[in-house]
Amino acid sequence: MTVDSPDGHVRAVFADPKDALVAPYLFDAMARAREALGTDLGVRPDHPVRFEFLDDPLKLAMITPLTTENIRTTGTVGVTKYRRIMMITPRVMVYGYGWIDTAVHEYVHYLLTMRTGNQAPVWLQEGLAKLLETRWRRETPAPLDPAIAYHLHQAIVRDTLVTLDEMYPSVAMLPSQELAALAYAEVETMLGLLLERRGPSGIEVLLDRVAMGDDAKEALATAWGDDFNGFMEEWKRATRKATAKADDSPLKGPEFKDAGAGDTDEPLGDVFSHLGGGKARQHARLGGLLQGRGHGDAAALQYEKARSADRRASEDPVLSRRLGKLYVELERWEPAVALLERAAKDDPEDANLAAAQGRALLRSGRAEDARDALMRAIRVNPFIPTIHCDLVELAEDEEQRAHEAAHCRD
Repeated sequence: MTVDSPDGHVRAVFADPKDALVAPYLFDAMARAREALGTDLGVRPDHPVRFEFLDDPLKLAMITPLTTENIRTTGTVGVTKYRRIMMITPRVMVYGYGWIDTAVHEYVHYLLTMRTGNQAPVWLQEGLAKLLETRWRRETPAPLDPAIAYHLHQAIVRDTLVTLDEMYPSVAMLPSQELAALAYAEVETMLGLLLERRGPSGIEVLLDRVAMGDDAKEALATAWGDDFNGFMEEWKRATRKATAKADDSPLKGPEFKDAGAGDTDEPLGDVFSHLGGGKARQHARLGGLLQGRGHGDAAALQYEKARSADRRASEDPVLSRRLGKLYVELERWEPAVALLERAAKDDPEDANLAAAQGRALLRSGRAEDARDALMRAIRVNPFIPTIHCDLVELAEDEEQRAHEAAHCRD
């Protein structure tokens, strides 16, 4: 199934027609990306950019140099090659993934290939793509995820960085998701330092020199105004300082569904071991047991007792998430809003959480805040049916309202 954007700049091809649901959101994001990145990189394609959405990682392996093992090991969900962008639909991932940012990431690769005559090495391509993947929705690059910042800090301190040569021929071919995440963080912060200290002209000089055939390291040194080793020493110093307070936490990456697996959400077991062995954990565990047996009001009472038991529990994002989502089920909108706001600060990319937050905000009369939360859910997993039910109420025209209504399943 093929769908063209209204402006003619994007052609989306879907292996499964069910995935055409994403088309309007893709087209909107790419229209913004075309303008922002056209200014930043000086390239605006004069032809439709082709996006292919695949419904199985095996299909991505069949049409790219990557193996299925490469894709699953490093969590690779998008590739730009052969003048097209190939992506795995978020529908076949356990929790979805940041598919719009990935689309823009791959679009940056597409533009850089045009801008440099395909002469930019892997590390430069990935560094700029990672740095600019949120440009469609932010003026400045997004901060590093705290978990990635921690691992980057440790790699600098311990001298266990992924070398630029090790990133060739593809970051997707590194032996683990942790090393791939580290490689992306390294080159993203390298190019981020150049942008921060030398401004857009620094990126322009770098790309101009690469397009003229200069070695990319020498081009970076020219844009920086020192030799490459001098740049790397300053990058390590500045990045080590910037990541010094990052906390150790598990790295999160895309999770592929196994064959026949359905959508999953948080478990209802004991997820409160981090609260210790006092009354807060006891009440929280009892709340979980009651919720699992369908006693929502009684579970909410126990969760509230847990929050009252000590200060740490009252601010705990796991408990806030659990109780906030329960209040949405119970249609107790006002207390749900505050709790889900706290939980979302801890995990803003959780689509199920964002969907619940959007509904609570909408029912509380905060339409614009609700739209922001619902669109945060869309950019991770647009296949949560309730999102579309709420977006029907926020639609700005009949075409948008019809699209959302067609996918609403409350």
